[in-house]
Amino acid sequence: MEQNNDNNHLYTLIKHCNEFLYRRDDYRIPSDSQSDHSNNENILKTMNDEVFKHSIEIFKRAKKNLNH
Repeated sequence: MEQNNDNNHLYTLIKHCNEFLYRRDDYRIPSDSQSDHSNNENILKTMNDEVFKHSIEIFKRAKKNLNH
């Protein structure tokens, strides 16, 4: 029973994280930190989103554990 509660809690946390990561707002750059539009474009081009690619896999594993 406790394992199911832990899995449910993990699933809920990952779900909220996933929703945050895939929202339309650009949370990576504060709106008032850069005033030059070209600088913003350069920053966006150099950003690496590799870190966020693995969140969906964690989400899938948590969901799979709920089914067991």
